[in-house]
Amino acid sequence: MKLNVLPMSKREASIITSWTYEPPYSLYSLSESKEQQDELLNGNYYVVVTAEDDVFGFYCYGESAKVPGGKREGCYDDQRPIDIGLGMNPVYTGQGYGLQFFELGLSVGEEMYAPEFFRLSVARWNQRAVTLYRKFGFNTEMTFMN
Repeated sequence: MKLNVLPMSKREASIITSWTYEPPYSLYSLSESKEQQDELLNGNYYVVVTAEDDVFGFYCYGESAKVPGGKREGCYDDQRPIDIGLGMNPVYTGQGYGLQFFELGLSVGEEMYAPEFFRLSVARWNQRAVTLYRKFGFNTEMTFMN
């Protein structure tokens, strides 16, 4: 599938905050609040659209990609990691697009930030995501409850 990465706009932020994931993935559903839409428009989020201009997903990098409870103050001070976060339109989840989608997010992050490595946080129970990330060489460094 042909995917394009663009700066986030109000239109896409509104669409993304309307997505609803089925349990147990409902944890990833965002609220349709103005605050949530403003977060998506803070400059750290990028929308991923199909050739037909359908909103496929999003990426975020840096502070926006860190989840509450998972901030690692002082870790890796001598290195230059970048945190990556992502979300896929629930219409496309579970259909085999994960490899392409995640690879594109890493490529965009590499081009923009040139990090020494990427970090991400994922719910331990989300085996689809854990399996995908392991294919790219990610491993568990730490766990936290939240």
